[in-house]
Amino acid sequence: MKDIRKVGSIGLKTVVYYLCTTAFAITIGLIFSNLFKGLFPAIATSDLTYEAAETSSFMNTIVVIFPSNFIAPMSEATMLQIIVMAILLGFAIIMLGEEAAVVVKAVNGFNTKQARILPPPQVVR
Repeated sequence: MKDIRKVGSIGLKTVVYYLCTTAFAITIGLIFSNLFKGLFPAIATSDLTYEAAETSSFMNTIVVIFPSNFIAPMSEATMLQIIVMAILLGFAIIMLGEEAAVVVKAVNGFNTKQARILPPPQVVR
């Protein structure tokens, strides 16, 4: 994928697919919960209390999405920052074109090695 427009098109299709499958799963869950709600006893929740954590501002959330360096999100397992890093790195590689051929070759080689090391998923029957 050497064209950013093509990447954007695939990204949009992925988001639409995700939203549709999520809506489908929610619909199935609501249908089954309404069909079978009389079969399960209710759990007493009257004595439970909850205190919401302090909310952060929208601008703080946006600032936190972007990591201060490339190592910290991986060491702290901050998935949103890892995803943002991967997207930015991917766009940078696409924009560099042939200059990034060595990086693309290394990533593809690593991917091939990982595919050989990890066993394929087993189908449970």
